Amino acid sequence: MKNCRQRESATIQDANGHAYRMKCVFDKTGWRLTVYDDDLWVADANCVVGNNVVRIGNLEVFEEAKGGKRGLGRWLYSILNLRNDVKNYRKRGLGTALLKFIVSSAKERGMQMVEGSLSPVDLVPNPDLPDWYKRRGFTVEGGGEFGCGRVYLDLQTR
Repeated sequence: MKNCRQRESATIQDANGHAYRMKCVFDKTGWRLTVYDDDLWVADANCVVGNNVVRIGNLEVFEEAKGGKRGLGRWLYSILNLRNDVKNYRKRGLGTALLKFIVSSAKERGMQMVEGSLSPVDLVPNPDLPDWYKRRGFTVEGGGEFGCGRVYLDLQTR
């Protein structure tokens, strides 16, 4: 069976009602969600899909989103590590909006669960991350793939 990619555009809003454009690529093994504020890349999520489970590989809202240049100019700025129009997009509710989009997309596609792991890479800069997931209806358990924790949301009981 051929792995068919489905590309979509969507809009999500932060807690203040600011709208962000999102590019979505869905296929049978994974999802790639990229969030933009105008042309500025501000957040993304990568998910692995299998056995009716969506596994969040990462969900990140950038502390240092760089913008102001396009194409070759953007590439040169990034390779030379030049700072240009740096903005922090955290603490705006954008991560919550992205997580809600993942959950609703999983439900629309008949998935049974959304899950992820918490690793030291996640927890050192974000020690409140387990509580963040709990406030959004997820169950948090110790252990997990990386030994720090597992988060999951059973979509069959919601």
